[in-house]
Amino acid sequence: MNTGPGIPALIRRVDRSCLLSAPEERIKGNLEQTANEILADMDANLHKQSDIPTPTKITSWFNLAALAEYQYGNHDAAEQLCSAAVNLCLEYFDHTRDCAWISALLQPCANIGRLRWIRGQTEDALLRFRSIFLFIRGDYDLQINGRSISVGVCQDIQNCDRNIVRTFTNSYAADSVRACLLNEEYPRLQRFLRQCREDGVEKTYAIRYLVEGELRYSLSVGELRSALDKAIELWSLCKKDLNPDPSVLGLLCDVYLTAGRQDLASSVAEKMTAYCDQLAESGRCNRVLKRALYVLALRCISCGDLQAAVSSASRSFALSRSLGDEATCVRMACIVCDLHSEASLTDFGRQDGTLLTLWRLATTTLYRVEQLLAYLELDTHQFIPEGNAVTRAYYSSQVQQLTGKLGPVDAKTVRQLYPHHFVCAGANQNSSTPNRINTCPAIERVYEGLMGYANRVICS
Repeated sequence: MNTGPGIPALIRRVDRSCLLSAPEERIKGNLEQTANEILADMDANLHKQSDIPTPTKITSWFNLAALAEYQYGNHDAAEQLCSAAVNLCLEYFDHTRDCAWISALLQPCANIGRLRWIRGQTEDALLRFRSIFLFIRGDYDLQINGRSISVGVCQDIQNCDRNIVRTFTNSYAADSVRACLLNEEYPRLQRFLRQCREDGVEKTYAIRYLVEGELRYSLSVGELRSALDKAIELWSLCKKDLNPDPSVLGLLCDVYLTAGRQDLASSVAEKMTAYCDQLAESGRCNRVLKRALYVLALRCISCGDLQAAVSSASRSFALSRSLGDEATCVRMACIVCDLHSEASLTDFGRQDGTLLTLWRLATTTLYRVEQLLAYLELDTHQFIPEGNAVTRAYYSSQVQQLTGKLGPVDAKTVRQLYPHHFVCAGANQNSSTPNRINTCPAIERVYEGLMGYANRVICS
């Protein structure tokens, strides 16, 4: 059996940069379908004998493609797409002097920062986020890809998009906190939070990201009284939303668990359950409910209430499936499989068993983190699907390849927690299941198409 710490603990570990006070940005749907949709949209727009597509249209292709490459485990390709998008926007701006192209390049520029923090380059990421923040606020010129963009264009940009200052102020706060949390650089996090207060960021919507950052910092240094105060303050901020996300209460759970007060943590988990039930009864905000149930399942495990954890995970699985959220489906299936033997798992309504469901998700999903979690869980159960001569070496081969698709911090975590997978020989060559991880030609075609388009425009 697997000697690792358990999939729920690993999920909590890889989720450490997730801000529960921040709304979920996108449903993580099928990546191949996303790639095919980008290809179809490119084909419909780039072959017309008319004006070039709008800045928003073009950068949406690059941003979506870069996100898909990141989730697919190709971090270099993701950054190349972001850099190409920036250069393409600069090229079009030089020809048109339309400030919409400057506005459009800011997101791929920020995305490069996100990719840098995943590589462990926290300082580079924070400098990039701050330079965008100071530029869009009208304080300094923006230095990017060897170019200097005058701050004088900011007023025109703000006139075109009245929400742009708010958007990138929120991004500056949230992304910088996440970068520090992922790489566990808590002294840097403390300095950043102090700087944000000096910049007046706490006077904006982004205050909730700063409060969560302060909470997480306090937990990291054992200042539990401060952490408790921040958790209460954060919930009071989030309760002002039209549909408050009970996920934030998971942080209050964490404070009580760290303090050794499982009784109080369990009470908070019960409160979260009541909020989730209210959301379910309303029939609204299924995306909020899906995430809240996901967070609740992990906290119920920490509280020792495994029955409640299975119930929450199963509900989150069902909602994720209805919303087309493939990544969360995989995670919730992993959690339920981890908590029970296959014989007792009937929550998903699959006659062929939940482990077989997880196997099918593992072998078809293109989300590399979730795929890794699934293979680790299947190996824990020594699951061998009927008709497949899968061996322990096969699972180790998949784990090794998928770990190579992670950022250095998460890859190091997996190697430390599951060392036996990295000393095994290659997978059994007689296995009827290919040892190479699955690939997606559509994602590769999107990359080639967009890079080719950018190169043609820039070099023409």
